[in-house]
Amino acid sequence: MTPATRQLLLIMWEIMSGGMLPVWGGADLFESYVGSIIAAIALAVALGYGRNGIVLPMLIAAAGIIASIIGGAFFVRTGGNWGMLLVP
Repeated sequence: MTPATRQLLLIMWEIMSGGMLPVWGGADLFESYVGSIIAAIALAVALGYGRNGIVLPMLIAAAGIIASIIGGAFFVRTGGNWGMLLVP
């Protein structure tokens, strides 16, 4: 492991452990989500996957966000008389 990779992993650990970015409440879920993506990228770079190791976790996260938006728009029922959103 190169010194630069070791330093990158230490910075990521510091961020994910909450030392540099203390967050409370609802943002804690977002911090965990982004922390897992950063950890996957850091591991891929440390293992020598290069650019593919950076892009793949971001593509998987993007696909999950898009699926969540589509699922929420078509399958979430609301209270009251609205019925299902965006579905006739």
